[in-house]
Amino acid sequence: MSLLEVLELIRLGEGDTVEFKRKITSDIGRDIVAFANTEGGVILIGVDDDGNVVGVEEDVMQKLSDILLNIVPHISVKVDKVTIEGRKVYLIRVPKSDKIHTFRYIAYVRVGRNVRPLDLNELLERAAEAVLYFFDRAPSAAPASELDLNILKWFLETRENVRNVKSYGDLLDIARKLNIIVSKNNEEFLSGAGLLFFTENPSKYVPWARIHLVKFLDRDMSRVAYHRFVEGPVWRIIDELEEYFRTNLARIPIRGARWRRMELYEYPVDALREAVTNALAHRNYLIPAEVQVFIIPDKIIVKNPGSFPPGVTPDNPRHVPRNPLLCQYLYDIGYIEKWGTGIYRMKQACREHPLVDLKFNIQPYYTEVIFEKRGDVGDLLDEKDREILDVISTLGRARSSEIAKRVGLSKTSVVARLKKLEKLGLVSRRSRGAKTYYVVR
Repeated sequence: MSLLEVLELIRLGEGDTVEFKRKITSDIGRDIVAFANTEGGVILIGVDDDGNVVGVEEDVMQKLSDILLNIVPHISVKVDKVTIEGRKVYLIRVPKSDKIHTFRYIAYVRVGRNVRPLDLNELLERAAEAVLYFFDRAPSAAPASELDLNILKWFLETRENVRNVKSYGDLLDIARKLNIIVSKNNEEFLSGAGLLFFTENPSKYVPWARIHLVKFLDRDMSRVAYHRFVEGPVWRIIDELEEYFRTNLARIPIRGARWRRMELYEYPVDALREAVTNALAHRNYLIPAEVQVFIIPDKIIVKNPGSFPPGVTPDNPRHVPRNPLLCQYLYDIGYIEKWGTGIYRMKQACREHPLVDLKFNIQPYYTEVIFEKRGDVGDLLDEKDREILDVISTLGRARSSEIAKRVGLSKTSVVARLKKLEKLGLVSRRSRGAKTYYVVR
């Protein structure tokens, strides 16, 4: 860091990411941990609270080394030294970390200019966010008697049909083997995943284990047309949301064409289902907020509590499950086909859809998957496209050479347009080679 940059830091004063210290003392360990657990930051040794450069002559590196020994897990900091008007100032640069660090067994966070310890709930929430604690494996507040045996029977039958996994024996014994039922203090409870998957009303114990579906009349999201909470076991919520999309999303007509029968939804329903499945399977259930689905005039947003796990991005969607047991149950019944491929499938579905772009907004404690419209089908067709569709509709089936003669275009141009109409879901190609012909869908 240059001298000018250091002087600018001092001029701006202490804040979320800057701390001044006259000299190095043991409490700097708290500041280092707090920066690492929050957004990272810089500690300037040799500057007082008012921003005056007082310098430091003591052995900063040795003392810092001793302090770092009390931080678990270890943090790699960078230390720079500058001289300002003959006085030495040390800069300890602390990176933001994906882990939870403690100093003398206490975890701290930075809030403005202050440092405070994390309470137990915050610590568990952050541990779940960092995939260090698994809500779905821990005992829930629901006693084992809340287990719905009908759901368990359905699950076992579906798993056998989908994955060819057979189950034998007493249902409660099977539930214990599958970690649906777990023990705590010699009592039996449903695990977090057992509660979410195998009870009719998980929100009785986890009120935010549901989806808030909201449809807005305007892009500013100020006028609500409709809203409801979708509750129940996670697999049923997924099914209900898919049914809602298939019932309520528009099938876009071809403006000006004589026939209007087509199956193209205004949004790719398979990708929407995948986004909802991911939101419920990978959300942080220790954050007391629902998954939200916002339907806006030009987009649909699926927002879930919890960011991407460390090391995972939309461009690098490795399977690092925040709720591995819940994911396993969903995989067993075919709701998750291959672990780690959900984002790829969403991207592929949106690439194949002519009207929708897929975007991600990833924040420290929530994630938004955004399906954004860029037009409608009618905007993508010109007069020649409509003539091609008229020819195929009139003939019932037509080859590209026949179409080219009737619309006055080269065969190459017609084939290119037919590929576009295929992608729009308006025509289907049949047979192969010289026998290829097209029909209206």
